Amino acid sequence: MKTAAVIAEFNPLHKGHRFILESARRLCGADFVLVLMSGDYVQRGEPALMGRHVRAEAALASGADLVLASPSRCVLQSAEAYARDSVRILDSLGCVDELLFASECGEISPLKNCANKLLEEDDSFRALLKDGLKKGAAFPLARSMALPEYSELLKGPNNILGIEYLKALMRSGSSINPVTLPRIGAGHASSGLDGSFSSAGAIRSALSEGREGWQEAIPPEALRLFSAYLLEYPPVFPEDFSFLLGLALLEAKSPAMLYQFENVSGALSRTIWEKRDSFISFRQFAKLVKSRSVTLTAVNRALLSIALGLRKSSFPDSGLFTQVLGYREEAKPLISAIASAARIPFLLRPSREQLPEAFTEETRISDLWNYVLAQKRKKEPEKTLSRRLITL
Repeated sequence: MKTAAVIAEFNPLHKGHRFILESARRLCGADFVLVLMSGDYVQRGEPALMGRHVRAEAALASGADLVLASPSRCVLQSAEAYARDSVRILDSLGCVDELLFASECGEISPLKNCANKLLEEDDSFRALLKDGLKKGAAFPLARSMALPEYSELLKGPNNILGIEYLKALMRSGSSINPVTLPRIGAGHASSGLDGSFSSAGAIRSALSEGREGWQEAIPPEALRLFSAYLLEYPPVFPEDFSFLLGLALLEAKSPAMLYQFENVSGALSRTIWEKRDSFISFRQFAKLVKSRSVTLTAVNRALLSIALGLRKSSFPDSGLFTQVLGYREEAKPLISAIASAARIPFLLRPSREQLPEAFTEETRISDLWNYVLAQKRKKEPEKTLSRRLITL
């Protein structure tokens, strides 16, 4: 039994994502395709556009056999920490053979070479990195400047995440084999729709602005699910968390109170504190706080952590666990194998199982996402634990 894993957000799932799922069987010869998917929040520090369950069902309809949720505390981190914890989860399942990811490079060797170089952290690299940071460059730019031979490679967001996966696999001595394929379609930064292969960002922008045309980029089986979902549930955006963030800023009495939250450094806590009286909305404030040395995504993660009340972790082993969102009937042997081999809590039906402390936190912040959605719908919020397990 061979299992290939894909780490994803599917925010939303588009034709490029379906190509990755299909390629898992073709390139890896996998019997099963497992997806480790972000839940209600994504790595760039934003709420997911649509609920985790409809995105999981779209993944199953598009080629996945089993969809697991990654804890939000794992997701709302830098690319390095996100990759590290995602790989740890996959490794802890005891049944994953291959990790497949898309990259702008499309070749594994250059990515491995760069990952090795970053792991070495020789004196020259450390000195150049320190110099770049001292001059005020944000970490991604300073790192790229410190490795000029890999500067082009480090410009691609998929390359960067792939390199972090490779670093995590190498550092942990994992037996999971990494496989990459070329990313197809428009780049992440593209905000315009580009027919069948528009980026997820372009699709989100279109939905935010009420524009049509995004449907062409969604696989038919996923489009049916998303279209039906959007008839009942509006999409969720960072601005929808403005009230929660504004209230948290109002309640903070000092920079130290802000520093207690995840992703908030001492310097960033002081900046947020100094500018708090200029708060109008989530995105407006994120742009106000952003600086040359702190990227917008890092600020977004910090502000979302504050809005969610996500404090710096005291959980052992980072509170890692994973929850089954849905599966195909054919994947029952894989579920049984994971249940026997998993070294972290593997939650199939949480209402019937002994739950880790970290899952209580996950339920709380997931319920906040449901609350925000309910306010937009002007209806009672649904509870996270009341959602059915998706089976196809």
